Amino acid sequence: LRLTVVAPWFKVFITSRPEPEVLDIFSASESSAVTSNINDDPDTEHDIREFVEDRQKHLSLALTSEQVNELVQRAAGLFIWCSTLFGYIGADKNKKDMENFLSGESATDPLGQLYRLYDLVVRSAVVLAHPDEKCTVEALLGVIYVSAGNRPISATALSAFLQTDERFKGENVESVQGTIQALHAVLYRDSGAQGVIRVLHLSFLD
Repeated sequence: LRLTVVAPWFKVFITSRPEPEVLDIFSASESSAVTSNINDDPDTEHDIREFVEDRQKHLSLALTSEQVNELVQRAAGLFIWCSTLFGYIGADKNKKDMENFLSGESATDPLGQLYRLYDLVVRSAVVLAHPDEKCTVEALLGVIYVSAGNRPISATALSAFLQTDERFKGENVESVQGTIQALHAVLYRDSGAQGVIRVLHLSFLD
């Protein structure tokens, strides 16, 4: 903030969640800082609609205009909700899966809507990767939760951590990679950082 006094022509853009401590810093400042909530931007809905239209065509879902409107409304300004949903639907599901999703109850708040989608993704991964061992997916996500905020680790390291517990002795690297693939809507393998496993969005850790 001191830089704006020294060089008033210099502009810095900072993006962040609307955390109280972040807002307090700028509200207490006497600088020319201007804050804006992207969820209040009228162009956000337009951009999300463009994204939904593009993704549904790419996946050949042939959604009706009413269904597109419903998706845009449920997104409530959150791009991560849309990208997670289409990551979940992916190429292995079809329009019927999307219709089943839209027929489900909608949360009343944006974050509640997002967390409900995360829950759906995780439950689906349990069925795909470990239909009889829910605790395996929970344990894997537990290790990822602990490491993601500090130093993400690879599938090999995740497998090694799991095998320290007698219950997961059979979880080799291939098994862990299969689980991560089942969670591809919320996790990804960072090939530029020695293949460590990262979350697509920090809200998933919440």
